[in-house]
Amino acid sequence: MSKVKEIREAAKCYILPSPSGKDSPMPAYFLIDVLEVTDPAKLDDYKKRVRPVVEKFGGRYLVAGALAGVVEGAWRPTFPVLIQFPSLDQARRWYDSEDYRALKALRLAASKSNAVFLDGL
Repeated sequence: MSKVKEIREAAKCYILPSPSGKDSPMPAYFLIDVLEVTDPAKLDDYKKRVRPVVEKFGGRYLVAGALAGVVEGAWRPTFPVLIQFPSLDQARRWYDSEDYRALKALRLAASKSNAVFLDGL
């Protein structure tokens, strides 16, 4: 078993059953940590235009740059942004959409970052 699979299997103890006992689509999250801004004008253009596209796909911003402090480990986020979507499928539709394609290229040209999808419970 790979180290990643081993960790995921062991971490399942953190997953709690749904309070209703019913399976339903759960929220998903897009977490991006902007490490460096390489073109402030392009990033400003991106910020002005991205929110309506996120909202079109049911997304909403939960965190934009707020950092209360690292409590464990070595990760040091620079400028974290967290967007919630109704489901992982909807988050992927947004990220891969024609609506977001040019904006994604603009963000990638304007900054260096790390980004992940997180599937909710």
